[in-house]
Amino acid sequence: MKKKNRISLLSIIITVFIVVVLSASLSGCQALGGRFGFGSTNTTKNTSSGIETATVRRGSIIQSISTTGTIDSSDTQILSPKVSGEVLQSIDVGKEVKKGDILLKVDNSDLQLTVAQAQINVENAENSLKEAKISYQAALDANHVAIQLAKLQIQSAQNSVESAANSINNTENSGSSSVKNAQLAVKKAQDSYNYSIAQAQISLNQAADKLNANATDENKYSYQSAYLSRDSAVASATNALDSAIAALNQADAQARAGNEEAKIAYENALINQSSTYWNTLLSQEQALQKIQSSAISLDTAQKQVELAKLNLEDASKNLNNNTIIAPFDGVILSSTYKTGQIASSGSSAISIASKDFIITTSVNETDMPKVAIGNKATVSFDAYPDQEFAGEVIFISSAPTVTNNITSYEMKVKLDKTDKVKLLYGLSTNLTIITARADNVLMVPIQAVYKENGKEYVDVLVAPPSTTQSNTTSTTRIKRTNNATNNTGNTGTNNYSNFTKTTINAKDVTASSIKKVEVTTGISNYNFVEIKSGLKEGDIVITSNIKLTNQQ
Repeated sequence: MKKKNRISLLSIIITVFIVVVLSASLSGCQALGGRFGFGSTNTTKNTSSGIETATVRRGSIIQSISTTGTIDSSDTQILSPKVSGEVLQSIDVGKEVKKGDILLKVDNSDLQLTVAQAQINVENAENSLKEAKISYQAALDANHVAIQLAKLQIQSAQNSVESAANSINNTENSGSSSVKNAQLAVKKAQDSYNYSIAQAQISLNQAADKLNANATDENKYSYQSAYLSRDSAVASATNALDSAIAALNQADAQARAGNEEAKIAYENALINQSSTYWNTLLSQEQALQKIQSSAISLDTAQKQVELAKLNLEDASKNLNNNTIIAPFDGVILSSTYKTGQIASSGSSAISIASKDFIITTSVNETDMPKVAIGNKATVSFDAYPDQEFAGEVIFISSAPTVTNNITSYEMKVKLDKTDKVKLLYGLSTNLTIITARADNVLMVPIQAVYKENGKEYVDVLVAPPSTTQSNTTSTTRIKRTNNATNNTGNTGTNNYSNFTKTTINAKDVTASSIKKVEVTTGISNYNFVEIKSGLKEGDIVITSNIKLTNQQ
């Protein structure tokens, strides 16, 4: 970079010197018209020995700037190992490599164990997942069984309640029927009692009437028999009535007891139904909880499998990341580790520059407005002084660089073809950037144009001396002075091209043979200027600074 700065400073000094020389030359040209005395009727004579002239012609003018640079890479990368370990293979600085070449290899035996362990973890996680699926299915089945069993138990409890309710009704009906039958038996016994007593009393009264009428022994015996029959009938009827009443009481007691038992059985059925309901509800809730717990375990097992697989994938990647591979064809700029050393993950191990070369240069701030992306360039190398190459500006930095109070801007140039030579990173280059070009235009030597009052003029020789044939005429090869390309195939000021310059005898030139013509100029370089209007091809213009004196 220091070399570039020194060369740039030298270019600036040369440019300033040339501008000063041109300014002095133009000043002489500007004074030429006045010294010729245009508009005067006096005859003047040139006191110098000869006048230089040039013929207006067509050609190409190339405007350019020159600078120096160095071969740089279009892509430079710093590569780091992704795993730590002992270096098994490394590359030396300066070696050229192809895309895909191994630049650094690290021992990955520990990673192989990690991968094996990760594989085992995957298998264990998959087994756990299988068990979780089985548990989940078992929970679903248990829930299904619990639901079906709950339906059966609830139905059974409901049936028991209904049966108990029916039993109450049956018991009540049976008891009521028994009581009614017993009550009928009592009524029958009472009726039989009354009838038997009445009949026995009638028989006794009849026997008493007979006895009272005739107190015979037979009547006495009849009375006595009737009396005994009545007592017997009373006793028998009383026993039958007592038995019927006892049966009625027993039937009523049994009906009451049966009804009470039926009510107790009904209440027990209701209690059993409620207990069955809550037990089945609890079973179903427990079954649902078991399903939820199994689902969570299943989800956890699934995630454990995924995590184990990710760990295996990561370990496998690290296993394959023990090498640094060349990302492109290039040259090794630096190599940190040697074989046997321990490389650290993420450290700067290799720096590589692509062999897709570009040229890095800088442009002075005074030339910065002239250049643009896409400008063509001619490039030569100190290493290959006899060859020139074509290129194109692909980048211009907007950020300035200030060195020793000199402001410049970085610029990059892409070379077209360099198949014939071997380019190396860091080679010095000389560049000519073509900033403007005009082809097939009228052109004159730059010293033929001078300025007056902000306008541009040339002096045209309108009446060449009759002795022109005896004057000295030469065809001069004008060597380019701005390092522009010489392989464009166009003639112009930037080539070694034929441009006719004639020196005529100054004694034969008078002011009347010279015409001051205003011109419009276009682009120019250090040698020639484009003429847009005012002249035509073949006109002869004066290019030297002469002085004419009055003749008597």
